[in-house]
This record gives sequence, C-alpha cells and structure tokens, in this order.
Amino acid sequence: MGKLSDKEIENIRKMSLMFNTTFEWEGVEVSFDDAISLFQGEQPSNLSLDERRREFGQQVGKFVGEYEREMLLKFYHYWSAQDGVKLKYEKEKTWDLPKRIANWKRNEDEYKRRDYIKEIDKKI
Repeated sequence: MGKLSDKEIENIRKMSLMFNTTFEWEGVEVSFDDAISLFQGEQPSNLSLDERRREFGQQVGKFVGEYEREMLLKFYHYWSAQDGVKLKYEKEKTWDLPKRIANWKRNEDEYKRRDYIKEIDKKI
C-alpha cells in the first residue's frame, strides 16, 4: 500500500467522524493517526510497549547526575505514557532527548519562579 495524500486522509477522517468509527490494532484501540500509519504499512516497533518504555527510562536515567531525580521522573512519566500503539514521545515528529530535558528543566524553573513571585505578592 502506498502513501495516502493529505486529501485522502482528510476524507477518511471526515467519514470516520461521520460514522463514529473507532480503530483497533491487535486488540488495542488506536488513534486515527496511528490507524492511518498502520494502514500505510508503517509497523510499530518490534519491541513491546514495556520494552520500549524500559529502554526510554534507561536513556532518561543517564541524566540523573545532571538533573534532579524527581524532575526526571516527572519527565519520564509524561513522555512514556501510552498513546495508542506508541509512547507519547514516539509520536513527536522530532525528538532530541537532551534538548527536551533541558527545555523541561527551563520550564519547571520558570513555573517555580512564577509561584515564588505569587507567594511574595500575597504577603505584600
């Protein structure tokens, strides 16, 4: 099966919404985008979901000395969530783990800074 055009995918999406269609792959309900990928011949990894999750955890674990363990656990739990037949991070078009972790840290620091400022403003 070849690749579907964007117009064909959009027509299929409209039909699936019109008929309230759900998609399954090996007994697991999958998103529309996963169903299209599978229909076009893209197969999920040969590794099981748990194996891929464990492998991802090992990759994240390499940053333990550089970042706080608690922050890395939050990062891991967010990005290793199952989303159909894939983990959340596997659905991203681009993935650079060191940059994602650095960005996560930057965002977390910003949220902490904002919370701190709110607390100070309450006391004033």
